Formats: sequence, C-alpha cells, structure tokens
Amino acid sequence: MLIDEIFKKQKSVSKPSVKGTWYRVQWTPDVAASERMNIGIAFVDSEGKRAIHTIAEFVRLRCLYGQEAIFHAQLACQIASELVNDESNFFELGTPQLHFTEGGFAQGESADQILSRLVSDLVPLSITTHRTTRHVPITRKAASRSVYDALSERFGKDVASKYVPQDPIIMTEGGFKIFLPFRREAEGPNSKREAATLVSADFTSAEKVQSELLMGHRDISLALNEKLFSGGKIFILRPNKQSMRTEVLQSAEKEADDFARYLKSMKVPFQQGDTSKEITECVEEWCLTG
Repeated sequence: MLIDEIFKKQKSVSKPSVKGTWYRVQWTPDVAASERMNIGIAFVDSEGKRAIHTIAEFVRLRCLYGQEAIFHAQLACQIASELVNDESNFFELGTPQLHFTEGGFAQGESADQILSRLVSDLVPLSITTHRTTRHVPITRKAASRSVYDALSERFGKDVASKYVPQDPIIMTEGGFKIFLPFRREAEGPNSKREAATLVSADFTSAEKVQSELLMGHRDISLALNEKLFSGGKIFILRPNKQSMRTEVLQSAEKEADDFARYLKSMKVPFQQGDTSKEITECVEEWCLTG
C-alpha cells in the first residue's frame, strides 16, 4: 500500500479533535513564601465550554504543611471548580492563594482526555498512594458534555443546543444558581418546557457523593417549586466499578442506592446509569421523546 493511501485511511477514521486553551490551577499554602503548587488543570475549548480536573487525594499535604492544610487544599479545589464552571472569565478571578495560569494550546479527542493527560504530566499530587491506576471522577459537567457531543454528532449542533443549552445554569427568583443541563418540549401548546439535571456519584469521598446527589435534588425542587418548568427528572451516574478500591466503591454505591430509594419515596422521576455512555443514551431518549 502506498504511503499516501495509509495517511488517507488514517484521516478517514480519525475523530474530530477538540482544541482549546489549558490553565494550571495553582494553590499557595503560605502567602508569605509565595510557593505555588499545581492542584489541577482547567481547559476551555474553541466553543467556550469549560472543564476542570483537580486532585482528589490530599494525604501527602499533611506531611508537608500539617493536618490543617488538607482542609484548605480541599476548599481551594472546590472554589476553583465552581469558578471554572460558573464564570467564563475565571482566569481573572484568582486570589492570593488560588491562581489560574495560562499554559497554552492543547488538542485531543475530548476535553476529558486532554485534562487527564495534562493532570498526569503536570500535577504530581494527582498520583495516588493507594493504587497504580488513578481514579479520575466523571463530573456532572463532563457527563453533560458527552450528551451534547452525542446529540451533536447525530443531529448537528443546532439540534443538540436545543436540548443541551450552552449555559446550564439558571438563576432562581430566590437567588440560587441551579444546574439544569437538559431541556425538552412538554406536551400541550401552553405547557412550559421540562428540565432535567445530572448528578454524579463517581467520587471517592462519601461526603462529596452526598453533596452532589443532594444538590441535584435541590436544583430540580427549586425549578419546580418556582414553576420555571412543568416537569423535571434526575439522571444519576453511578460510581465507576473499574477504577475504585472495593471499600470506596461500596461506600459510594451505598450513597447512590440510598439516594435512589429517597427519590422513589418522594416520587421524583429519576434514572441511573453505570457509565457515561449509559447515561448519554438515557438522556438522549428523554430529550427526543418529549
């Protein structure tokens, strides 16, 4: 086979790449010392969609800075994630202890793939002490992007944007920011649209799982109580069975199971999936059957 034919074949099967700009997420434990530690990577693609991965294990910080440093590092990761997810100019909103430093151009098959590669290369604290394969949680933002990408590939970006709007955040009359990434038309000419949210139980911390699940219920409840939508549903991404330690997996699965029983008792519509692909298929079906 000629070399030109090989290249043509490779191009024909290669997936469209995601391109954008990445940023180091840096934390300063001691302002006086001015030391910066990489605690994560943020990425903004060419369409303005934002994503972030931060460290999930903080034990080694105790050896360097004491027990109190763990709390401050966890808080820094939480604030960084909220800024990246909620503010398009997050890189201008740092603090004396939290910084976003532009790293340059990056491209790959997906934002998650780009982030995983950069975190592995540039964030030493991301290397866990308990296992050789690091568990990288699938966040609700990442899972929502997978739905958008699937709909976009199948029907085009205009149709995808109808069901998965670029900005999933809605401000309620009470001043709450709620995350409702999916919309669909409701039955009847005078009916308001329906909305759905997505929650992820794919975290190694039971407290983080609880927080994610309860925030999802809060968002749907506020949307319906304020009559912003005529109906709502919660999609639950269950913990990854392949990369979590057994005891951690059991804890996360228990939280997801308890939450599902609670929703059932409250008669809140919900659906679960074990993988991002399963959740994508569930949400696609919900969007297109409205």
